[in-house]
Amino acid sequence: MSEAHILAWLRLSLCPGIGAITFEKLRAIDSPINIVNYTKQELTAIGLNPNQVVFLHQQSIALAEQALTWAEGEHRFIVTSGDSLYPPLLSETRGAPPALFIEGQLPLLTKPQIAMVGSRNATVEGLDIARRYAGIFAQHGYCVTSGLALGIDGHAHQGALDVQGSTIAVLGSGLSQIYLHVTSHWLLVSQSVER
Repeated sequence: MSEAHILAWLRLSLCPGIGAITFEKLRAIDSPINIVNYTKQELTAIGLNPNQVVFLHQQSIALAEQALTWAEGEHRFIVTSGDSLYPPLLSETRGAPPALFIEGQLPLLTKPQIAMVGSRNATVEGLDIARRYAGIFAQHGYCVTSGLALGIDGHAHQGALDVQGSTIAVLGSGLSQIYLHVTSHWLLVSQSVER
């Protein structure tokens, strides 16, 4: 996908009120590169409200360019749902995010994965079980995928890392709001959320 296409994809997906489902509905009407160039009347006709029209015409370019600048950093990537690198099982999910902001080792997206999530206030026994099971899964070649919260999520990541396994942390809040850090063999995946 060309940089112009990615820029258009980002402009549309970062627009307030355009989440994954709305994005797909708009994409069924036309390609993002065409939609971002629609007139005010055309945008209104396809269902965008006045605030969204103003955002697309006045603010979206700067935010999308900021995202592209971020992606120029080491081990940073933007993968759109139209990209061959987008995780195939995620693409089959209704409401799959239009763009993933990734930091880390991109090939981990294609590894077999096991998702482990749970309470932030888990019991000591629960934390121990999460850590042990994650280690076992990692030893058998699975990448442990979880959120990045304290509790079960953090212990699942640590269990995989304890045995030199790999982890993927999925952040709905964006990469700028990380509150737990894992150190090696990692991938952070963030998505835009419905506003």
